[in-house]
Amino acid sequence: MRVLQISPWSNCNNRCVFCSQRTDKPFSLDERRAHLEDIYDQFITGKVFQKFDFDGFGIIGGEFFQGQLDGLEDIWYKLVSLFADLLKSQRLKQVWINSNLIQVNLSQIEKTFELFDWENLQPDQKVLLPTSYDTKGRFHTEEARIKWYENVQYLAEKFPKLEIYGTAITTQAFVEELLGDTFKYPTGMRALNLLVPRLIDSDYFEEGTHSKNYRNILLSKLNEYPEWFFPKSRSQFIQFLYKVKEVLGEGVLRNFYEVERHSSDVYTYFPYKNSYFINRHTADNSKENMECGHPYTSCCYLDSDKCSHCDAKNIVKFALQSI
Repeated sequence: MRVLQISPWSNCNNRCVFCSQRTDKPFSLDERRAHLEDIYDQFITGKVFQKFDFDGFGIIGGEFFQGQLDGLEDIWYKLVSLFADLLKSQRLKQVWINSNLIQVNLSQIEKTFELFDWENLQPDQKVLLPTSYDTKGRFHTEEARIKWYENVQYLAEKFPKLEIYGTAITTQAFVEELLGDTFKYPTGMRALNLLVPRLIDSDYFEEGTHSKNYRNILLSKLNEYPEWFFPKSRSQFIQFLYKVKEVLGEGVLRNFYEVERHSSDVYTYFPYKNSYFINRHTADNSKENMECGHPYTSCCYLDSDKCSHCDAKNIVKFALQSI
C-alpha cells in the first residue's frame, strides 16, 4: 500500500505529551480554509496524483474536530465527499481521517463519515479512523478517558464498517498498566498497534543527529520528559511484551517489530510548509535504521541500548537465548 498523508495544519487542542505538534502555533481561520481549498484543488485537478503515486490516503491534522472546522464545514464536507467519490470510483483503496476523540464535536465526526457510500464499499477497500491511547499523555483527566472510550464504542456501533484502530504508546505508564491488569480494551476498536515512546522530532530530527546519536540525545534530554514516559527497565519491558502476546495477541507483537510493513513509501505533505517527507523504515535505510533493520528510536530503554523491537521479535520467534 502506497500511502499519502496530508496535514493541512499541525496544531491540536489536546496537547498530548508524546506529540511533536503540541506546542505549534495555531493557524488562523483564513489559513485553515486556504489549506483545505488547496488540498481540494490538488485532488479535483488531479495534480496530487501527478506528484505522488498512491492508493491509500490519510488526512491527519493536527486535529479536525476540536473546533478547528468551525466556520469551515462547507469546504471540509466538500473535500470529504471528493474522497468518498474516489473510493467509489476505485481510484483509492483506503481513506483515513484521524481524531483524538476527546472533547470533539461528535456531530461533525458523524456527518463526515455519513458522506461515505458504505453499502458499496468493496472488500479490498477501507475507511479508517485512527486514534491514540496513552495512559497519561493523552488523558489529562479521568473524564477524558471515559469520553474517549464512549466515543470509540458509539462510532463503532453507528458505522459498523468503519475501522477504528488505535496506537498505544508503550510508555512506562502503559507498561505498568498492562502488567497490572488495569488496561481495558476499547469496545468496537478493530486493532491496537504499539508505538515506542520517542523524542519529539525537534529534539533529534536534525542533520547529523537523527540516527546514531539518538540514544545519547535521549539520555541528555530526560529532564524535559515526564518520568513515566520512557521504559525504565528492559527486563520489565520484556515481561510487558509477553503480556502483550497473552492479552492483545501475537499479531500485535508482529506489527510492532516487522520492518516489512513499512516497505511501501509513506509520503506526508504539509501544505503550510509546501513540503513533504518520505517515511521509509525499510531494512536498507542506513540513515534511519540500525543494522537490525529497526529505527534508532527503537532503543527506548533507560537502562539498556538494546532494541525493543528485536526483543519483541525474539519473543515471537522463541529465540529467547539471545535476550
